[in-house]
Amino acid sequence: MESAVDPKEKFIRYYFYLYLAVIFLHLAFNLQGSSATLYTYFLIAGLMGVATIALPLRHSLPFMFFFLIFEGQGRILTGYNPFFRIVFDLYLAIIILKNLVKVRILFPKDKLPLLIYTLFIMHFAWWTIEIFNPRGANVFASLATSKFYIFPIVLFLGILSSDLRVESKEFQNYLFWYFIVLFIGIILCGVQMNFGADFMHGISPNYSYLFKKYQAYSGKLFRPWGTTHIPGGYSGILCYVVGFIFMFRSSDDMGVSLSKRKVRIRYVIYIIFILASWYTMLISQVRTLFIQNLMITILCILLRVWGSKAKSKTILALTVGTLISVGVSSLFLNNLTDFSDKFQLANSIVRIEQLDKTGIMSKRASPSTVLDKLSSDMEIPFGWGPGMTTTFLPAFVEAQKKRWDLKRYQFWALDNFYVFALLELGLGGIFIILISFFIPAFIFKYMVKLKGVQEENSLSSMAPALAVGIVVIIANWGAVLLPFNPASFFYWFYVAIAMKEYNRMVTKYPQFETSANRVEDQALPPAL
Repeated sequence: MESAVDPKEKFIRYYFYLYLAVIFLHLAFNLQGSSATLYTYFLIAGLMGVATIALPLRHSLPFMFFFLIFEGQGRILTGYNPFFRIVFDLYLAIIILKNLVKVRILFPKDKLPLLIYTLFIMHFAWWTIEIFNPRGANVFASLATSKFYIFPIVLFLGILSSDLRVESKEFQNYLFWYFIVLFIGIILCGVQMNFGADFMHGISPNYSYLFKKYQAYSGKLFRPWGTTHIPGGYSGILCYVVGFIFMFRSSDDMGVSLSKRKVRIRYVIYIIFILASWYTMLISQVRTLFIQNLMITILCILLRVWGSKAKSKTILALTVGTLISVGVSSLFLNNLTDFSDKFQLANSIVRIEQLDKTGIMSKRASPSTVLDKLSSDMEIPFGWGPGMTTTFLPAFVEAQKKRWDLKRYQFWALDNFYVFALLELGLGGIFIILISFFIPAFIFKYMVKLKGVQEENSLSSMAPALAVGIVVIIANWGAVLLPFNPASFFYWFYVAIAMKEYNRMVTKYPQFETSANRVEDQALPPAL
């Protein structure tokens, strides 16, 4: 006799399908180039708001993954209305704070390595001091930087303490529908590329007139918007979602394995999705994200092979899949005239050479330039104050203008996360930098342990965290990725799932734990 379905879980399931139906309607209006997208966006935002308040984190957070796809378009459709500009951050803050009230602990010390625990405490303490930095904008503006300095980490800590489980049937269902929605978004990008800027103007004139810079993205320079707030912005989402592929389980939460036929079909779908993502990123002309995605995909595959019991079969399947993918994609791209006109290797090389001649490449990437920038502009010990290298709020722009000893251009952080952290937080910036390095290091250590006991599902779930962690460390040299979405959202989710998975395995294999690994065995003050 089957156990009765929990009425609350049944309601949540129906509520999700209502949310999904509105999302599909919104995508349909987008594919038609209809201005009705404004009204379906309001419905999506409203349903997400109710979910934020009413649902536990294990449901509301997956809902947010869907909302992340559309919140950017909402900014455009509403003319950058102040509420809809911050609605994603507001909803995420509510989810985080609501979960914090539920678990009643900020730092779950039994789930964190001692070093990471200590770095988190020091980073939080330093940022609190920085709020009152007299060189900064003001207290309220500095508090607003919790959006990228504090809340992503609190989200990570909240996931560790939550009952969200990747292997659960509900999460696997969310993943399935998430990829369906993402794939329709890829089709939408193709439609937009085919019809050009006029198609976007039919959805909303704001795509052309809201900001003067948008007018440059027309004609041959047009980039598909997808459902984001910037031309080519859909690439930012596609770049990091590839990790979710490795979170799909080959068995359900009851341990029943899928048939070989279903597994093969999944692999085919994965390959199609990855190829379609690459095509979208290329027509969106965002090469850096394409390279990051390529690195994440390759690293995930290599880690999956490394953790596989049947390595020979896995390598053979991946080799055949790669050959087919390369062959199909080559034939496909060679038959696209517009694509070959825009993406010639020679043109790309010439463009890079021209950038190099202007000095832009060296200014952004040269270690000597970074050292010169820090030695001349870094203020010890407290830096310029949080947010002072950004135009995130008008208060930061005003504060930059008031600095008689610095010119406006000097507030540029060289598109380098490490420079960004040290200029804004001074010596305390080293804490967030070390966190970004040590978290992937611990995840690798955990994966080595799990490989010894052949926990393939756990290794597969942890692979995206290590892959994204490594890529973010590298890419942070040429961009400020870690603090800002979508990279921040996906990064902290992946690493939280990896550490949560390891903690789950610790209960299964107690021999993994030593007194050197956990905070609970150390003489530290009680958790906050």
